[in-house]
Amino acid sequence: MSDGLGRQSAVSTGQGNGEAGVLGHSRIAHRKKKVPFLAMWLAVSALSMMFGALTILYLVRLQDKLNYPFEAPHALWISTFFILASSLTLWLGTRAIRRGDRSRLFFLATLTLFFGLLFLFSQGVAWAELFRSEVFTAKNPFRDLFYIITAVHGVHVLFGVGWLGVVVYKSYRGSYTKDRHLGVELFDMYWHFMGIVWVVFFAILMFL
Repeated sequence: MSDGLGRQSAVSTGQGNGEAGVLGHSRIAHRKKKVPFLAMWLAVSALSMMFGALTILYLVRLQDKLNYPFEAPHALWISTFFILASSLTLWLGTRAIRRGDRSRLFFLATLTLFFGLLFLFSQGVAWAELFRSEVFTAKNPFRDLFYIITAVHGVHVLFGVGWLGVVVYKSYRGSYTKDRHLGVELFDMYWHFMGIVWVVFFAILMFL
């Protein structure tokens, strides 16, 4: 009788230890997952300060706009369409992998990459348009600010396109699953941030 109770107690203890082990492992995994997100938030915060400084620099110079007329290239409208389209396809792709739909993620990530490349190409078109218009005009500080703002943002978009290439490759290989897609989530944060930054720049360059 006592042996039976002892065995039952041992089994119960073993089950309790097993459950505790699973819970402990889950907590550790959750903490490990939070670290990359925290790092990404810190990176985004640092980038926000840099892009914010560029925005303030442009706004401070607005009082001189009457002395230096400047019209942003119309190609910026196309750039804005492409980056907003890329944000939409990425959002849909991230939702897809959260449901475990690998093939849909691959298709939408590839489409996002295509739109990202088109954004960079349209930025080159905008630069060419502005360069042609300034050949016979006097020096304009707003043109210089335009080049600086779009170049800094463009470099970070180029980095994002490279990162997205890795995401596309891994999605093609089937590396992401419903439960393991941290790389997609982190890139999702970065790319949407770059989209928001561009919308702000577009607004001040086109309408102020």
